[in-house]
Amino acid sequence: MKDLNSMEYHKFFKAHDIDDTTTDIVYVGKIHPNGAWLIQKIDQTSGVQIRYANYKNNTSYTDYASAWTAKASLDYVTIDLL
Repeated sequence: MKDLNSMEYHKFFKAHDIDDTTTDIVYVGKIHPNGAWLIQKIDQTSGVQIRYANYKNNTSYTDYASAWTAKASLDYVTIDLL
């Protein structure tokens, strides 16, 4: 389980973009007030699977714009691994 500080941190991300053009997959791009980015991938191909990408698991993408452009090829993990 994540500690309170981590959970508190994640609640401040605000949705910035939504892409639902891919069948059974929705991407939600979020930005923190400090500039950190988080992209949520909701995959409904076989059940519902929610995974997350951010700088920690995608260090080649230092800003939101480049990460959002590459969202289909990012590495996604469960929220507890961020």
